Formats: sequence, C-alpha cells, structure tokens
Amino acid sequence: MVNCIRRLLFVGLVLMLAQCAQVTESSSHTSGVVFNRVTAGWYNTCTTSTSGSSYCWSSNNTGIVGNGGTTSSHSPALATEIPSTATSLDLGSSHACFVDSGAAYCYGSGISGELGNSANLDSLTPVQVQGIVGVVTKVSAGSTMSCGIAGGKAYCWGYNGSGQLGTGNYTYSNSALTPLGLTTGVTDIDSGIHSCAAKDADVYCWGYGPYGELGGGTNPNGSHTPIQVLGLPGAASSVCVGYYHSCALVSGAVYCWGQNQFGQMGNGGTTDTNTATLVNLSVTATSLACGGYHNCVNSAEGLYCWGNNDAGQLGDGTLTTALTPVRISSVSNVSSFTGGLFHTCAESDGAVRCWGANHAGQLGDGTIGNRISPTPIRTSDAQEASLLLPFSYIGKWLSWLF
Repeated sequence: MVNCIRRLLFVGLVLMLAQCAQVTESSSHTSGVVFNRVTAGWYNTCTTSTSGSSYCWSSNNTGIVGNGGTTSSHSPALATEIPSTATSLDLGSSHACFVDSGAAYCYGSGISGELGNSANLDSLTPVQVQGIVGVVTKVSAGSTMSCGIAGGKAYCWGYNGSGQLGTGNYTYSNSALTPLGLTTGVTDIDSGIHSCAAKDADVYCWGYGPYGELGGGTNPNGSHTPIQVLGLPGAASSVCVGYYHSCALVSGAVYCWGQNQFGQMGNGGTTDTNTATLVNLSVTATSLACGGYHNCVNSAEGLYCWGNNDAGQLGDGTLTTALTPVRISSVSNVSSFTGGLFHTCAESDGAVRCWGANHAGQLGDGTIGNRISPTPIRTSDAQEASLLLPFSYIGKWLSWLF
C-alpha cells in the first residue's frame, strides 16, 4: 500500500514538472517578471525588476554580467552580485557601478582604476569606491573611468589620459577625486571617453574633445579641466554623452554638440558643432539618452530616436540614418530607455525590448543577430530561476519514493 502511494506521488510530481517545463517553453518572452528600469553599456545591458532583482546579458569576460563568473549570456541572467537595494546601476565599456545605502560600488574591469577601490585590479564582485564624502546619489560608468555625485559634488576616478577626471592633470586615480570647480550644485553627470555635468544653470564637459563634444566653442584634443558649454538657453535637467557627442535636456527641448557625421545633432545636417545646437524635435521631451552615435528622447507622444542606424539601433524598421528625430511607433508607454554603443533598449508596461547590434548578445533575445525593430528580451531564463527550488529536491523525492 505504501509503495502504491509513493508511486502515485511520483506520478503527480512528474506531471507537475512537465507542466512547469511546458510553461517555460511557451513563455520565452513572458515569465511573470515585471521590469521597471533598463540600462545599457557599450555592448551590454541590464534590467531591474520591481522586486529589486537585476538581470544582465552580454559577453562577460570581465564579469560585467554581475553573476560572479565570466560566462557570457545572450539572455537575461540573474545578477547575483547586485543587491536588491541597489540604485543608479550604470554600465560602461567593461565595468559597472551602482549605489547602495548611500555608497558607490563598482565591479568588472579595473586595470585603469575605474573601480575606485584604491587598486588597479579587475573584480568579479562589487568593491566600494574610496574617496567620496557624503551620500552618493548617482554614478556613471564610462569607458575606463567612472564618475558620481554626492552632496551636489562631482567625483571621478580611473583613466585620465585625455583629462577624463577633470582634475587639471593627466594622472590616473584609483580613488575618487573632484573635477575642478564642480564642488557644489551638481545635479547630473554622464561619462564615456569624455564627461559632462549639469551644475546650477550651466553644463560643463571635460576629457576627450576633438569633435567639439566639450561644447566650449573650440575643439581641443582633450581638456583636463571642465569647460562651460556655450549656447544653452537655461539650466539642464539632464545630460548625456555619446562616443564623440553630448546632449542636454532644457525645458523640454534637446540641445546637442560634437560630432555630427551620422546626424547626432538632429538638426538635419552632418556638420560638427562645438556649441549647443537645438535638435529639430516637434514634441516636448521628458527624458533623454545618448547612444554611441545616436540619441533617443521620450515624450507624451512616444519615443523618438535619431542618428546612426547601420545596425538598426533607431528601431524604425530600417537601416537608414536619421538626421532628425523619427518616432518609434512599435513601442509605447515607455518609462525607461537606454542607448548602448550600437543598440537601444526600452521598458514599457513592465516588459523590456531591445534593438540594434547584437554581436555580443546585448539584445538579450538569446541570439546574436541584429534587430531593426524592438524585440522582446528572452525572459524564460528568469522564470526558470524560480523553478530551481522544486528541481533541487528531485533527488530526495526519488530516494524516498523508491
């Protein structure tokens, strides 16, 4: 009798597991995980769920996926090294930074000091940035350097070959230093191979600058001191930097400066500019993101993108470069969006879609094929994580049943 009961229970277990497997297989794009933020680095992407869990995907030789290893993932992998209380998660070229309990942490590649922990070593686990005084409110991971804000004061650390730290010299630093003049009133900051910060009613940029991306009316090869951007009509609520260009959001209008080879200025032309230039935008922008050679804004009317499109990163279903903003009609209700070097992602209604270049698996759909339209990330792996507990008990069940 006992054996019969055990076998009946085994049959029930098998049916339950089969049903779970069927749900996972049929839910390659819907797993019940609700996302509320997405952020991209050069060739990598992360998203955060409403429960606080982070998922990342890309090539992973430096550990940027955040799971403590170096195995690449072309679909979302649970970033176990990022705490559920983390905020301001930002990805660079091969490292990432976030804020937790008022402190800055970074992980990944650290050879240039970009992790900020007073060492020049890679780390698969987050290390606390040293040298920051006060409560950190934002961090930005750049190419091989990083920046952050604490108490209205800017801090930067890492590579400084073109003055990326803004400290008046070209000396690298593996702990945080303050760019000259940015000791108060800093409200936003973004980093790449150059950096820009919004301070009071002005914007300042520093670092690599031969295409006019520093915005001061000249084209220095690099500046180790922050330069005030010319041509902005008022205070910027946010700033972002691309590879060779920069942009700012001012009272619903967008201004850009720097390289314009691919129409990054959004003004209908391709001539570089070293002062702020108004983007030809027909809507009121509410938020802004820069990709490597393209930009996107969100508005009440939807998401608009412009610039380079050779990998489909604009998401309009073509490979045609756009010299002025085009609406991405296949996504709506966007609440978070981000630009990588050659890809774009957006979160809407709790789901994440990505498009553009995908050679490193940065689109998260389980493939390495480029996409010219918004494509849902593959979330079955996130769902499978919730099935690990019952599967881990299979051996114990079998040993008891038989």
